[in-house]
Amino acid sequence: MKNGAAFGLGLLSGVVGALVVEKLTHNNDNKTINGGSAKKKKLHGGNFTDSDGVVFSDDKKTLISYPRQKNSANYTIPTKVESIEDRAFFYCKSLTRVNIPDSVTSIGYNAFSYCSSLTTISVDKKNNYFSSIDGVLFNKDQTKLLVYPPGKNNKIYNIPDSVTSIGEYAFFDCTSLETIIIPTNSQLTSIGDYAFKSCTSLTSIEIPDEVTSIGDGAFAGCTSLKTILTASQLTSIGDYAFQYCVSLETINIPTRVTSIGDYAFEDCSSLETVTISTDSQLTSIGDYAFKDCSSLETINIPPSVTSIGEGAFEGCGVALSTGNPG
Repeated sequence: MKNGAAFGLGLLSGVVGALVVEKLTHNNDNKTINGGSAKKKKLHGGNFTDSDGVVFSDDKKTLISYPRQKNSANYTIPTKVESIEDRAFFYCKSLTRVNIPDSVTSIGYNAFSYCSSLTTISVDKKNNYFSSIDGVLFNKDQTKLLVYPPGKNNKIYNIPDSVTSIGEYAFFDCTSLETIIIPTNSQLTSIGDYAFKSCTSLTSIEIPDEVTSIGDGAFAGCTSLKTILTASQLTSIGDYAFQYCVSLETINIPTRVTSIGDYAFEDCSSLETVTISTDSQLTSIGDYAFKDCSSLETINIPPSVTSIGEGAFEGCGVALSTGNPG
């Protein structure tokens, strides 16, 4: 697929990838990879080759695992590589820069997560599937923001106006970011699962009206998030969307939202006000959606709601209005 559509799809399952890393990075049964000349290993029914500790498929078209313990700050992916496996650079805390050649056509799920020093993902301009701006990874036409390197120390980031979607885990664990600016002429329509998870310094974000969905866990663990202006076109709030946003004080549920997911606001202990309009189209509130929102005392449930999940208001002491279907 073009334009980075294969992002998040690895050639091996995450479980197999994890097992390969485990086998090749520990000195067990003489299967440790120590660098130097390439060596072949047969694991899980396939041949694997390593070069200087980096594990590849036997044909060297897939980069499977970059060792966590390597101290190199800069790594250039070989030009023969076409695919970067799920979690390939997972927890590589010494890396500051990764250079992606024009041969790469797919990048796996969570490929760069927990790379706490990574500030730059550079893409060869001749690559037909991916691109980069200021070290941030996008698909080729820059309509999808794929990875904001977690080691960047910028406090403010402006989303380019070409972006229509923010990918899964795109800003995961970007602890320096305090403010995300989305332009007024933004074409953004969707925020992916866990897109801003654990952005612990993020204090506020204004979601454009064109956004129709907020993915599962999109802002979970954003412990400094106090205010969020939600889009008028929003139709769903995913499971765990704002879980553990302990500083969040108010939330306005837009009229078009039909469902609030399971655990969506769990443990938002500072949440005092949830505003739901009388003409709301909300029909369901998920299991434990507002669990342990200990500051929440009153909520108006519109008559459109036909389902309230198990433990939706457990630990709140909340008084429900007469619109509650029970």
